[in-house]
Amino acid sequence: MEKEKDWFKVKGYLHLDNKLSMAKRREIERYVSNPRKIASHPFLPLIYKTVSQRRYKIVDYSSDGKPIRRHKKKKKNGHTESTKKDRPIHYASHKDAQIYSYYANKILLHAFEKKLKETPGLSDCVSAYRKIPKENNEGNKCNIDFASNAFNEIKKRNNCVAIAVDITSFFSTLDHTILKKSWANIIGKECLPQDHYNVFKSITQFRYINLNDFRYKKKAFDERKLSKLRNKGIQAFIESPRDLDELIRNKDILVRKNQFKN
Repeated sequence: MEKEKDWFKVKGYLHLDNKLSMAKRREIERYVSNPRKIASHPFLPLIYKTVSQRRYKIVDYSSDGKPIRRHKKKKKNGHTESTKKDRPIHYASHKDAQIYSYYANKILLHAFEKKLKETPGLSDCVSAYRKIPKENNEGNKCNIDFASNAFNEIKKRNNCVAIAVDITSFFSTLDHTILKKSWANIIGKECLPQDHYNVFKSITQFRYINLNDFRYKKKAFDERKLSKLRNKGIQAFIESPRDLDELIRNKDILVRKNQFKN
């Protein structure tokens, strides 16, 4: 049986709270495993940034039907445009990230696997966000393995129809009422306990701060200020929650609401 992956993950990025170390593991585990603590935990705003990904996409087909791939494609007006895609990234503070990881990996994942096995054949169909061992038990399957399985199944069936769909903004357009009911169903409850509800609320009604707000004159981070904080043993953008309140009050930083809502 494969060893369970550790839920505690030390992150290297700067955020609103200090970075954690492995030495803090026991302290953090006592906190995240206490439902009363999590029920009243004040989740910090996420930090938002945009990541651009270059894509080598099919932009046309040759006369013999072969696909032509490029990093740019020509528009109808004759101009060219890049095939890159901008992805919005929101990431949690260090303590909040440990809460999400604990609830996902130690609580929800096991309950989810158990629920899948209650319906015959369902576990064989769902592949996303799961660890599915390879037939030879040498590691877990990846997208290449799932694609290979699909092609082999199509060949075996011979006469069949295979449908591929891509849902735009899937996670950001989920119905939160359905999600909440499904979450409660997974853990065998009629409604979410207070700790689960606080976690649910923090990710469906999240607040965020643009990473650029921490940049000095919107160009680069103030390395002198960050160095002073590091000398105090603080690896974060701010020294304390009081500093954050002051930045918000002076409108040096804006806290925005979930831009995907409605």
